[in-house]
Amino acid sequence: MPEIKGRGSIVRLEDKPRARCRKWRLVVDMGVDPVSKKRRPPKTRRFPSREEVASGVKGTYSESQEALRKFIDEVENGPFGTKLSMASLAEEWLERRRKLMASGSISAGTVRRDVVRAKTIASWMGRVKITDVSQDTVLSFYVALRTGEASISGKPLSGTTAQGIAMALDSMMRLALKKRLIRENPCEGLEKPRNDTEEKEALPVEVLRRLILDLLEGQPDARRMGVLLAITCGLNREELLGLNWGDVAWEALRVRKAHSADEKELTDTKTPFRKRLIPLYPEVRSALEAWRTVQAAQLAGLRIEQTVGTPVITSSVGTRMHPENFAKWWRKWRGRHGLDGIGLHQLRHTFATYLVAGGVDLVTAAGLMGHGSTQMLDRVYAHVVPENKARAMATIGDLMFGPLELEGRKVGGGIPTGIPENGAVASDGFAEGALTCGNDF
Repeated sequence: MPEIKGRGSIVRLEDKPRARCRKWRLVVDMGVDPVSKKRRPPKTRRFPSREEVASGVKGTYSESQEALRKFIDEVENGPFGTKLSMASLAEEWLERRRKLMASGSISAGTVRRDVVRAKTIASWMGRVKITDVSQDTVLSFYVALRTGEASISGKPLSGTTAQGIAMALDSMMRLALKKRLIRENPCEGLEKPRNDTEEKEALPVEVLRRLILDLLEGQPDARRMGVLLAITCGLNREELLGLNWGDVAWEALRVRKAHSADEKELTDTKTPFRKRLIPLYPEVRSALEAWRTVQAAQLAGLRIEQTVGTPVITSSVGTRMHPENFAKWWRKWRGRHGLDGIGLHQLRHTFATYLVAGGVDLVTAAGLMGHGSTQMLDRVYAHVVPENKARAMATIGDLMFGPLELEGRKVGGGIPTGIPENGAVASDGFAEGALTCGNDF
């Protein structure tokens, strides 16, 4: 808290006797900064403000004295005084997050999650004064999130969800510290709940190939085409639903826009790196051309002309498909094709995994994925393919148990089950280039 020197002062802004003056400047001396040893600039405000005049304040000297006392209290303890609660802080923090969304700094989806986090914090400690929040308070809150006592649903939260809420609380307290409402951040130095979400494994090659055959079977349609682009080009849901036919060239796909569930209109990609050109494998090009022809006929039946601005993935009425509707369809379709539990984002994981497993350098792979660096690939996408594990064990096994003689006994020659004697992986279509963009770049 800032240390106030003296009782403040009241300065007349009108050349009139004090009894007749109705405009004042309230001044609060902020003293000397203990670090820089320099005098802080005073805090000032005009009295009465327009709002105060509108509410009936006349601006008498006695009223200015009362206003000065309140002003000093605000400077010492914040605009809400010592009674400022965590609920009020959470509300102010959330309003700032909404302004960041309006400026384009964060997405609507992030704010939607922040709303839930703020509600969770307010429901547990909303009535607590921010000055009363200690490290013990924060630690108890972390525990209550994992047990379910502090969750809105009453169910235990995962470490990942609890970590997001803990980060929101830390952000709120840093805001309070910046406004000098508290002396120190009680979250600082405390270990937050750990991210415990397991990364999804890449689809096995056999499952992947069967999925692609199912997607290509019969007359093409919008939804299956969207899934095909997700798995063969590494697009996420928002990116593939943001594609127009003007983004599709004969040899490559241009990713420029995204269609978020939180936005009515197309928005720019999440980061500048997400704007990218993705070469198309011949089978994917052929499937896109076939779908384009089918879609044109469908749209003509709806009296809609297909143009370069027409969405690649359209709804049954010819409009751009909503992300939630696409996800709902996928959950039903995957269940009928033995893919229960496979999320759309896992298809993107799979694409990245086989890029790296196929020997594509990380810089190129990051560019195709739309990452600004290779760090994400190193940490998340470069899953070890099961066949590569077996091949790796074959290599180390050959080293350790290669043909040699030990006391007259011959050792070696064997390789792990499932690995052909020539060392090649049985299902190595991706290594040879089948259904990857690698050979066509």
